[in-house]
Amino acid sequence: MAIDINNRFGGLAQTNPNAAERTRDDAKAQRSDAARQQDAKAQDSVKISDDAAALKAMQARLERQESFDEARVKEIRQAIEQGQYPIDNQRLAENFLKLESKL
Repeated sequence: MAIDINNRFGGLAQTNPNAAERTRDDAKAQRSDAARQQDAKAQDSVKISDDAAALKAMQARLERQESFDEARVKEIRQAIEQGQYPIDNQRLAENFLKLESKL
């Protein structure tokens, strides 16, 4: 090794410039090997929580159920058309007021 008097930082200069390149290449290769080994060890995995599994089961049950009872709707519709469906005006007014207060 020789002292580089032209180096403004006052450092030591290597007499073989290729040695620095080899050192950098060796360091890159070591980092690359370490990264490959780490990648080989680490495998992606997914674990679904108990809550998520319960939600999925509930969704499946809901999809199998009918969203409403068509027979009951038809029965009520006929009763309304025939004027036989009892309407509680007081209850209807209270529910409208509840809805209005939420808006």
